[in-house]
Amino acid sequence: MLKRFIALILTISTFGTVGFASADVGFSANLETPSDIESPTEIETPSDIETPIEIPDNGYFYQDGRWTFYKDSEPSSKFGIDVSVWNDKLDWEKIKADGVEFVMLRVGFRGYGKAGNMKIDSRFEENIKGANAVGLDIGCYFFSQSITVEEAVEEAEYALETVRDWDVDMPIVYDWEYIGDGARTDLMDARTLTDMVKAFCNTVRDAGYEPMLYFGRSHSADMLILSELVDYGFWLAMYNPIMDYPYKVDIWQYTETGSVPGISGNVDINLWF
Repeated sequence: MLKRFIALILTISTFGTVGFASADVGFSANLETPSDIESPTEIETPSDIETPIEIPDNGYFYQDGRWTFYKDSEPSSKFGIDVSVWNDKLDWEKIKADGVEFVMLRVGFRGYGKAGNMKIDSRFEENIKGANAVGLDIGCYFFSQSITVEEAVEEAEYALETVRDWDVDMPIVYDWEYIGDGARTDLMDARTLTDMVKAFCNTVRDAGYEPMLYFGRSHSADMLILSELVDYGFWLAMYNPIMDYPYKVDIWQYTETGSVPGISGNVDINLWF
């Protein structure tokens, strides 16, 4: 049983931004609180009480090493991870037993070099077999280094061909990242990248899967025209105890240094709303 719960206050700004505040996670935020709402407090909970306080209608987060979202007294988020060849051999039974409900698997990638060759993630088949065997919800992402709309379509088709014989019930994600240091994507602009996102996501949707876009906050501000992409799911990487963002987020990757039994070393941890 959890020994301690932290009550958190959810504030929605006039722009639809969501903010979360905790009494002792070591940050400050400019959040206005109505005078009739008390400040967050620490609550000591007897071990035989499962629900420490009444869940407010607008939902809240608490943290005891992990985040969870509640609404109307029921959890309305799922706890998950994302993994690739960079994660060591995984014990899926232990992962499932620790409460992991979904996993996003890297299906493949395009190289940084001029040739831009595409390859499958060398642990994809092993990982999807393991995740399927324990009954996890599964999504996939392709690490993109596309520089044209045509290449983005190629990447979507490559991902679709790779997953077609497997049970994939969550989104297939376009993960385009800026590398620098002479990578083939160095001269990318927001207009071209936004068009590439559309091409990838529409190809995925036309094949009967749910498309999604992965990005960090600064990346989305500098390199994407998000107002043109709201028809697709958003997977946000933001390692901050305040999840404030002006667009609806479907998956929040809130740390890259998480710990889960069955995984050696750090792992990315996510909430799926």
